[in-house]
Amino acid sequence: MRAHGNTAEYVPFLAGLFPVVGAHQPGRLALGLIAVATAARVLLAVGLITCSSLSRPNALRAVGATLTYVTGISLSIFVILA
Repeated sequence: MRAHGNTAEYVPFLAGLFPVVGAHQPGRLALGLIAVATAARVLLAVGLITCSSLSRPNALRAVGATLTYVTGISLSIFVILA
C-alpha cells in the first residue's frame, strides 16, 4: 500500500516536469536527469516490493528516494530558469 501512496505523491509531479523540461531545455543534462528520475522511481518501487518490512532500512529504497528528491529539485530549477 505504501508503494502506491508514494507513487501517487511523486509521479504526477515528475510527469508534469518531464515534458516541460524536455520541451524547453532538451540538453544532455536535462535528459539525463529525466532518465535518472525514472530509474530512481524504479529502484524505489523494487525496494518497497522486495523488503520484508518497511520498518527496516533498505538500500534500494534509500537510493531511490534520494535520487527522486535530487532529480525533482534539479528539474524544478530547470523549469524556473527556463
